[in-house]
Amino acid sequence: MRTVSQDLEYPVEFSWCATWGPACLLQTEGENGSSTSDYETSISNYDVTFDDDPEEDGGNDTRRLSGAEAWRLLSGLSKFLLSNTSLRQLYIIHDQSAGDVDLLVQESHLLGVDPIVLAWEDSLSLVETILRTSHHFELMRHIFLLCSTEQILHVFEQVRQRTLETPTVQWYVMAREPVAERLAPLLREGTQLSLAEPDGFRRYRLLATRASSEDTFELRLLGYWSLASSPEDLLLREPFFRTPEDLYSDFEGRRLTVAVVDNWPFFRVRDSPEEGGLRADSGIDVNILNALANKLNFTYQLTTPLDGQWGIVRPNGLVTGMIGMLVSREAHMAINEITITGKREGVIDFTYPYYLESATFASRAPVEKNRALAAFSPFTVEVWLTLVATVGLFGPLIYMIQTSRTVLLRSKSSTHDHELHELAFNVFRSLLVQQNRLSVWATSSRVLFAFWYLFGVIIYALYSGTLTATLAVPSFEKPLNSLEDLLKFTSVEGAYMCYISGTSYESLFQDATSGIYRDIYLVGVRPEVSHVPTSNAGLIKVLNEDFVYVAATLGLQIRINQMGQSKFHLAKENMYPQAYGIVCSRGSPYRSKFNKILARMIEAGLIGKWAQEQREMSRPKQDLEGGDTSLPTRVITLKHLQAAFFLLFIGFGVSFVVLVVEGILGRTSDDADEEIGEKLSK
Repeated sequence: MRTVSQDLEYPVEFSWCATWGPACLLQTEGENGSSTSDYETSISNYDVTFDDDPEEDGGNDTRRLSGAEAWRLLSGLSKFLLSNTSLRQLYIIHDQSAGDVDLLVQESHLLGVDPIVLAWEDSLSLVETILRTSHHFELMRHIFLLCSTEQILHVFEQVRQRTLETPTVQWYVMAREPVAERLAPLLREGTQLSLAEPDGFRRYRLLATRASSEDTFELRLLGYWSLASSPEDLLLREPFFRTPEDLYSDFEGRRLTVAVVDNWPFFRVRDSPEEGGLRADSGIDVNILNALANKLNFTYQLTTPLDGQWGIVRPNGLVTGMIGMLVSREAHMAINEITITGKREGVIDFTYPYYLESATFASRAPVEKNRALAAFSPFTVEVWLTLVATVGLFGPLIYMIQTSRTVLLRSKSSTHDHELHELAFNVFRSLLVQQNRLSVWATSSRVLFAFWYLFGVIIYALYSGTLTATLAVPSFEKPLNSLEDLLKFTSVEGAYMCYISGTSYESLFQDATSGIYRDIYLVGVRPEVSHVPTSNAGLIKVLNEDFVYVAATLGLQIRINQMGQSKFHLAKENMYPQAYGIVCSRGSPYRSKFNKILARMIEAGLIGKWAQEQREMSRPKQDLEGGDTSLPTRVITLKHLQAAFFLLFIGFGVSFVVLVVEGILGRTSDDADEEIGEKLSK
């Protein structure tokens, strides 16, 4: 609600001349009716008619103010208004009806101010540039508006429509007629305005924009100024000009509306029928909001957006969620793990970041690899093939050396020489560190066997050590730890990514035009399945389907602690850094005050302390009691020995086949011997 204070009444009716403001008094008429701006030559011929009491004598009793007196009146008012500025970065905007602005410029120069004078333009493009400029060498800029009533109203209509409110500009309106009643409905919080309008003979009514404890924004009457008023005689209810920093150091118990969504560990919301709405329960941002309320003396009521979203700027310009509530000024502020993004900053204002972290994603915990072939896991396939080839060739090699020695020495075969199958089997036995059953007399064969034994010891040690480690330490499938892993998971395995609708993560992937974010969005995002209402819903989707859930690290860690750490895996690589800020409406005058208090909280370590408290609350009970959280000792089970038993069964099978072959061959040989014996006996 925006009103003019109730004591603003206008019992005096002004004649045409009396309603002229200071700037237009500089414009006089010559004898031939032509206008001139040479006030130095015509000021002595200038006079103004005031209606001192319009109700008396039917409004015919008038008083005239001579040109010299008018000069002193306007000069004094200009000095008074200029004395309420910082005398830095002064702008003067005037139109045709204002005549010459030399008087105000001259008074500015006398005070050491070099103002920038701007002629009126209907588009107000230059004024908009000034108001939107974020880089200026002075904290406050001062704009004097010397225009007709209709153009004054037009300026503030455009300020409202274009959302040009800014706490760094103080407006000074020198009106030529009472304008407060028509001007007040156009003003919104964030417009700092001081108004001087005529009120009776030689007197001006002084008003300024103020927010009341009832949460109304009004033009408040502060006092009156006249030419006869000395600084000691001028009594104002409060300073005519106050900086936003000063104005909002005390909200005087004002009740603010705060937009939130239920989002622990930052802001847990509870239904409170006895309070007629929602109640802040616990969380990092709840502590921050309470600290601001205690320091600045305000109370608050909570409200939630109808769509329950944080809010993004849609391609069609629609702004959703909590951000949309601030754009439409349905709330004074929003606080709830709200990420600062470029698109959001285009429609609302953020405070300085008060918490920094990174976004990441959670996937289903990797399952333990199949241990059926654990016995073969110490070596790669290439190593196994090489060992088989080496064992198969080493026996024949020893036999060739043995045979070559007999040929070279031209001797008969010794009883110490061995058959090929004996040498080959002994090579295999020695590789497994089994007792050697052969006596080798030849020096060359002994040397070769000595190195073979060393080779076997090394292979055996490597195999047994690696196998022990493999069986003792669990082996899992490769987890998802990077964006590249996420892209592969979505593109190759047909999985999807999910996130809460209306968050910065939706904008991150949806607005990407190239790079890995765009690639992931094209293959891993389907709006009908990728949007989830809450974090818990996203994590349940991860457990039950092929999904990964994208969210902020702290919230994910806490929820995973609650749902079971062994069920999920958090990516080790962060997706991108993000910062949280309090959201205020465009041009909010109390944002700078929030910034200072937030900076003190950060410096004192309060926000970090509150975040750690939320982590402690979510830790498993066993951790809080100091229980043993180390991994249990691994026990070798049949699951780990499957490969050994497979080999044994294979050996049984091969032996049975050999037995059958030997039986067939042996029977055939016996039959042949019997036939030969029968023939010899005949």
